[in-house]
Formats: sequence, structure tokens, C-alpha cells
Amino acid sequence: MLLNSLKKVISSIFKKRVAEVAFSHKVEVSVEDIKTAIEEWNLNFPIDRWWRRKHSIPFGSKLHNEASLIDMWFEFQEDLLYIEVESSKGYTPNKGEFLKESSKSREITEEEKYQNFLKEAKEIDLSQFDDIKNG
Repeated sequence: MLLNSLKKVISSIFKKRVAEVAFSHKVEVSVEDIKTAIEEWNLNFPIDRWWRRKHSIPFGSKLHNEASLIDMWFEFQEDLLYIEVESSKGYTPNKGEFLKESSKSREITEEEKYQNFLKEAKEIDLSQFDDIKNG
């Protein structure tokens, strides 16, 4: 109801300074009042503002009035999900990119290979072979 009243005010503000709004009361509305109402609306419903900007839908238009905040919220969440998926550097189906070597990879030196071998050798538990009988 507030949105319809605001729409009436906005549409008539340029024709006359006094607009007829809800309950047929005559109320004097200034341009500052309109700006304040729109700012408050956008602060209270930021997803509505995002949705209108995304689809180039004017405030208070027929499409805006018919829209559902729940549908806007779902669309917002879907966009966030796909932004996250697209920005990840993980596996992309049917691309084969995971098979390519990274440009950051480098050759391991002989010293690094030897140090890795020593580290792994220390982690092996040889006690499991202590009870093996010969032959």
C-alpha cells in the first residue's frame, strides 16, 4: 500500500504540488520527502535496488510493483553462487585444464629429492617387520 501511495505521489508531483494519497487525504509533499522515502526504501530493501539496477526497471513501475522480494532474493543468491563458482580455480568439466601443468611449477633439485626421501623414510614404521621369521 505504501508503494502504491508513493507511486501516486511520484507520478503527480510534477503535475501539482499537492497529491492525493491513501485514504483520500490531501497531503503536501515536497521533493525532499520523495527523495527521503526512496532512500529509506533502498536502505530497507537493498536487494530490491540491486534487482532494479540489474534489470533496468524503474522504481514504482508496473514490473517493480509486480515483483516479489523473495524472488529477488533467490535471484541474488543464485548470482552469488555462480560468481563464486566461476571465480574458483577448480575443475571445469570438459576442459582438461586440470591435466596441464601450472606455470608456477618448477623442477625439484637433487637436494630437495634427497631431503624428501629422508623425511619419508623417517615416517615409515619398520617395527611391523620385526617379528618376521627367516625362511
